[in-house]
Amino acid sequence: MKNLCLLGLLLMAAFDAPAQDAACPALPDGSSLRWEAKAGNGFTVCRALDGERQVLGLMLTARPTVDLQRRNREEEGHVGPHEVRWYQPEIAAGNGELNRVTVVELG
Repeated sequence: MKNLCLLGLLLMAAFDAPAQDAACPALPDGSSLRWEAKAGNGFTVCRALDGERQVLGLMLTARPTVDLQRRNREEEGHVGPHEVRWYQPEIAAGNGELNRVTVVELG
């Protein structure tokens, strides 16, 4: 399964405090995935885990700070009804897994 990285999950380890009443979206019924949520200053990070393995990460914030460079553009697709462009993160994980970053404005 491909790993997707949304909005700075490579910096995830810097935030230890568990989120209270996190606003993580619903996961598919019958899925083996579970959310691990952590709160930071003005954001919540949601990691979808399959056991101990992260398969998807989200950062929910009103102030995204990601600088997406056109030269790093890799794929186009959809997240729900939103058209998105996926980018290769500047910081590579180096573990052979596929990582991608995008910003989706939800209004």
